[in-house]
Amino acid sequence: MTVAISSGHGLHVPGARGLIDEVTEARRVTDRVSAILRDTGVRVNAFHENTARNQRDNVNAIVRHHNNLQRDIDVSVHFNSVAGGTRDAGIGTEVMYRTGNATTRPVASRVARAIAGASGLILRRGDGTFPSTAIGFLNNTNISCAILIEVCFVNSHTDVRLYQAHFEAICYAIASAIIGRAISPPAVAPITPDLPPMNDTAAYEEDDMTQAKFNIMFDIAMNAYLAGVATRNQAPNDFNNAVNRGLISDVRQDEPVNRHALGAFGNRLVEAVLRETNAK
Repeated sequence: MTVAISSGHGLHVPGARGLIDEVTEARRVTDRVSAILRDTGVRVNAFHENTARNQRDNVNAIVRHHNNLQRDIDVSVHFNSVAGGTRDAGIGTEVMYRTGNATTRPVASRVARAIAGASGLILRRGDGTFPSTAIGFLNNTNISCAILIEVCFVNSHTDVRLYQAHFEAICYAIASAIIGRAISPPAVAPITPDLPPMNDTAAYEEDDMTQAKFNIMFDIAMNAYLAGVATRNQAPNDFNNAVNRGLISDVRQDEPVNRHALGAFGNRLVEAVLRETNAK
């Protein structure tokens, strides 16, 4: 199977904007779904439109790219918006197809149901499908199977929260539904490195903290935390702070990287895990 997938709108042609930006998120989803499909052995051509300056040229460029390919399905990734500003209530997910295309509707429904099932997003319009004759992408791509995914609504707090919380699951769901068979995330083997004892302070001097050593400490601590044995207070805060400050960088490099901060974070997290483990 060969999949042609593109993100909606373009670098210079904005889409919906609200709590999140459509162009940015559509590109994220397109790239992740493409990577998942490639890892599964599916042939994929992914496209982002970066040159057009108006909507007509943007749509024409996307359609032209798809039509120049040999493929079995055309997929366009979008996010939607409703008038009236932001709202708390969920609005949901849906997948569009060209009105009257009876062979494509089941594919559209399968994708919509997969997204809803993976995320908790509302399945709009009963089966999640939205037939239309007004969408340039659906009208002008030249194979029988073309769908346009509206992942969620950018001005719904509930939609955005569910999308962000379940981004990876949504991408796996879309990839699976496109090809009609389940794709499971790879299993992560537990890491059990041979660490020096915690009372060996020389082994954990902050000035000697390398990225590789930090990664080992981080992996074992987070594995234990996710298994439910780490403190519920400081550990997740340290993790989030480290991510936000860019302290978790390229892995397995045996060189000092932000060594003071990494050392302090790694020590606190491991110590928290060991305290909780020993207390059980």
